[in-house]
Amino acid sequence: MNNKFCFGKLLDKNKSGDINILFYLSAYILIFALVCSVYPLYDDWGYLTAPNPDFSLSDLLPGRDFWRPFDALFGGFMGLIPGLFPLLNHVVVVLGHILNAVLLELILKEFQVKPGWRKFTVCYFLFSSATWAVTISSDGLNQSYSVLFGLVAVYIHLKRGGYSYLLWCAIALFWKENGISWFYVIPVLEGVVTAKTWKNFIGNFELIKQCVKKALLSTGAVVLYFLARFALYGSMTLGSGTGRYKMSLFSLSALKNTIMQFGSAGSGVDSIALLSNDKSPVLAGITIVLSLVFLGVLCSGLVSLFAKKQHIFPLLGIAVCALGLAFPTIIIDRASEMNAYPVLCAVAVLFGFCLDRGQVSGKKMTVAGICIFLAFFISSAHKLVVTYDYSERTQQLTENIREYYGTPSDTVLFVEIGAWEGYSVFHQTALRGTAYGASLRQYYSWEEVHHKAYSAKSEEDAAEYIQSHKNKYDVVLVIRGETVEKMK
Repeated sequence: MNNKFCFGKLLDKNKSGDINILFYLSAYILIFALVCSVYPLYDDWGYLTAPNPDFSLSDLLPGRDFWRPFDALFGGFMGLIPGLFPLLNHVVVVLGHILNAVLLELILKEFQVKPGWRKFTVCYFLFSSATWAVTISSDGLNQSYSVLFGLVAVYIHLKRGGYSYLLWCAIALFWKENGISWFYVIPVLEGVVTAKTWKNFIGNFELIKQCVKKALLSTGAVVLYFLARFALYGSMTLGSGTGRYKMSLFSLSALKNTIMQFGSAGSGVDSIALLSNDKSPVLAGITIVLSLVFLGVLCSGLVSLFAKKQHIFPLLGIAVCALGLAFPTIIIDRASEMNAYPVLCAVAVLFGFCLDRGQVSGKKMTVAGICIFLAFFISSAHKLVVTYDYSERTQQLTENIREYYGTPSDTVLFVEIGAWEGYSVFHQTALRGTAYGASLRQYYSWEEVHHKAYSAKSEEDAAEYIQSHKNKYDVVLVIRGETVEKMK
């Protein structure tokens, strides 16, 4: 009897594992199928993960704004097989996204979240409309894999403790600078998971000492990173004096970045419909209402926990982790939707933990679940449609420019008439999508190209600028949308 029972449990476990593998495989196929045909856009053409046939060890050294040696290595590898760009990039980025979901489920299991809520949380993370800024981008490896190794650090530390988290967090940091936050997520989670209540935490001097020790070790690792970075670069430079990477903590931009990151991660609001220059009040309104229904049910579980004074310490600890993951991109001048990706991990865990412990009723949660995933579907569909339009326009303009193009060594002036400001990686002008002509690199063995762009206010302004500057360039092209006119 006992042997039969154990064998039956083993069969059930194997069946459950097979279903889990099938679920993640299906999710991979679905997401990859939706993004694999997206033409490279803007940063994709000139960033480190584009094919780099002239790769050298110096490419692994830090620059002014970045030190991302893993991206540089990938670009060097792509330089050997440039024909697989951007398809291989999409393969690797989506794989990272799926592996992040697997690790989230394992971490939730360590938090003793019930299987049903674990799967809900995983689906929330996998299919959130906030993920597309990463998964559609050929250069999204840094974001996806920085989060992956941060989650590896968390999971291994929850399972085994010790100090190996320093290595995994360092790898996360070398994928992307905001990986620095994972160093401090570990000490917070150690206190939360071990103590479970604030009273137990402050009464356990040994635990406090361990958390402080880990925080100090993390700080030491971060200091070593910056010393190495500044020494290798040759100066103590961090961020920029102007532009997107200008750093500012107490400012309106920091508040906007905070709202953007947590709004994207914590809802299914259609950001394109709400924030782009091609607004859609109907779509924005529908997704806002649907998201509010979900958040209302979530808040009922949260209120229940606070009323019973249960699980408050872990909830606050996870919230602190979410803020920590957001912090590096809160303080830059302008965060993008892609930057919400690590915050989404923490928010998903926070939601799953709250719903599990808050004992939300099945009926309420059914309605809430339908609402949030419907919001995700609407927002995601809109983002994909707009992105494919942007992709198609970019490809068309690239081909049109190619007709008038000389050699990569030519200096080229693009004068754009009718330029407009788009939104994030989804909706921009075709010229911006070509990275102002860098998309031509694919036809010239990925050599560097020499371009300059001018945004003209009118036809008259364009004519005057061309007349004044045409002698400095070998080729002058006027760009109107996706059309090209050669002036020289």
